[in-house]
Amino acid sequence: LKGGKNLRLAWKFTISSLSPNNEQLIYVDAVTGEVIAIIPLILDVNTPGTAETMYSGTLGITCDSYSSGYRLNETRNTTPGHSTNIHTWNCLSQSNYTDAVEFTNTNTNWVKGSWPDISQDQAALDASWGEEKVVDYWSTVQSRNSLDNQGISIIGYVHYYDANYPNIWPNNAQWDGANHVICYGDGDNVIFHSLAALDVVAHEMGHGINEFTADLTPGTQESGALNEGFSDIWGACVEHWAAPEKQTWLMGEDILISPYTCLRDLQNPKDPSAEEGLHPDTYHGQYWDYAGEPHNNSTVLSHWFYLLSVGEDGTNDFGNSYWVSGIGIDKAQQIAFRGEKNLFPSATYADARNATITAAIDLYGTNSCQLVNVTNAWYAVGVGSPFHYSNVYITGPQTASTYNTTFTFNNCSFVSSISWTHSNNLVYVSGQGTENYTVQAVSCSVSEMGWVQAIVNSGYGNDTIKKDVWVGVPATPTIICPYTKVGLNSLIEINAVGPGAENYNWLVGGGTITSGQGTSDIWIMTSSSCLYDLTIRLTTSNACGNSTEAVKSIPFDCSGGITPLSVSPNPASQTITVEVKDTKTTTTAETENKTLTIRLYNSFYKPVYQRQIKIKRFTINVSRYPRGIYNLQVIKGGKVYSKKIGRAHV
Repeated sequence: LKGGKNLRLAWKFTISSLSPNNEQLIYVDAVTGEVIAIIPLILDVNTPGTAETMYSGTLGITCDSYSSGYRLNETRNTTPGHSTNIHTWNCLSQSNYTDAVEFTNTNTNWVKGSWPDISQDQAALDASWGEEKVVDYWSTVQSRNSLDNQGISIIGYVHYYDANYPNIWPNNAQWDGANHVICYGDGDNVIFHSLAALDVVAHEMGHGINEFTADLTPGTQESGALNEGFSDIWGACVEHWAAPEKQTWLMGEDILISPYTCLRDLQNPKDPSAEEGLHPDTYHGQYWDYAGEPHNNSTVLSHWFYLLSVGEDGTNDFGNSYWVSGIGIDKAQQIAFRGEKNLFPSATYADARNATITAAIDLYGTNSCQLVNVTNAWYAVGVGSPFHYSNVYITGPQTASTYNTTFTFNNCSFVSSISWTHSNNLVYVSGQGTENYTVQAVSCSVSEMGWVQAIVNSGYGNDTIKKDVWVGVPATPTIICPYTKVGLNSLIEINAVGPGAENYNWLVGGGTITSGQGTSDIWIMTSSSCLYDLTIRLTTSNACGNSTEAVKSIPFDCSGGITPLSVSPNPASQTITVEVKDTKTTTTAETENKTLTIRLYNSFYKPVYQRQIKIKRFTINVSRYPRGIYNLQVIKGGKVYSKKIGRAHV
């Protein structure tokens, strides 16, 4: 029908698609081919429900209402302003996705007594809830919009069975990368129950994360082992985040039937009760599979993650003693994911070590406890050397006075001992044996360098870190000025250095300080008069007192003659032409052979243009700069000349 009571002969089509998830009834006029009506069958109305799962008890889930009741389908919020569709299907114990049907219920209570199909389809509730929790984890913890960070739909198929591979199914689950779906086998009920447990769901969806990040190559290479290892890491992380009462470090503990306790044990890969058998905890160590089966060799990576999260001291298969202090799974998972994103399809274990070390530096710094533990956890599993403290520094002030002055070694909890010493011009106050060491100057009357030193032991031998510190009043500062003469009305920069200086007090005669008072770097606008030289005075101070005053005098170039700088047009809208003229009678060749430094400063005294040339006439394009007043500076032969120019409207 299309309005009124006019009847029309029409074809009726039911059109369905997986990505995007959609289903519609479409009526097409059988004579003209005109589309008469489109009726959506997916109403996409999220509805809260209750699910009695196989492995996680009775939980809240989200389903959606449609014309015949409720089904395992929903729109899930991910990152702010984004969402993804989660849809769990019944594959009917075969492998053809197009023949799959909905899991449906007449009400929202997916529990015994309210859902007639629970006896045969209960695993679908685990899969649907697990898919929700994986999406929530990546959104909440890793700020990721579904697996591809673009909101890709999450499609799961329960009761999946591929008759072409009876040696694999039904005791399997998989990420189908070609179709971007997850498949769950039902298990044989001899070794396996249904494989739709939370950590298995997270593991398989972890392969999706890999596909859209590092894209580590599946197979017998080390990249294949890393692919599986990262998926086990994400299985542990999601389970710890969503269901911390479960066994975080056992992979697949819910789906195994006694006497097996898990598929793989991340804490103890050599666990004999694991269904897959004995796995290595050391790279190329005992039980390393030189044939390269990726699941077997994945446990070197997942055990590294366990050590990084929880910590442990022991001896690996090469007889190397290690000591790792856990940084917690929350920080470890950030390092692991940033590391995975830094990898590439053919990556090896050595590449994974480098990527996670870089990630630790990026996230927590070069002196961080997290970096030390990442490095030492890799050493524990036989990849690379332990961390030594050559790149770690003592933090603290640059000066010491008679007041308490505390220095800190960035101590991690794994450091077994720390011992401090100091120079004779310092006296101990407190903190020996701890990360915070407090000293003070013997006397403020001294004016010299001193030092503090930390000797630390992390289980791999001693490392010594030393920090120099100025003791007493500051030394007389040195004023740095590159000019032999300065021009009138010129903007110049002056710097200073001096041990022990914490505060800078400048006084200027023959000019005005425009910025930088109190710091080691000031800007001066020189006088318009040649009556006096430009005189700069500086004293520095710290808690012990003031330095001796430093004085610097610079004469003005008041030789008269031809004006050094000619600028036209001024103001300008597009370009200016600058000509540098001699202030004394010289040949043009002498001027052209001198190197000129050209700078243009904005009204905040920040350079916006700089170049060096050996010609006396040149142009500058000013059209790119906002309108306003600029200061042109030309340095020639130790002399600086300035001229104000205006940037006008086009």
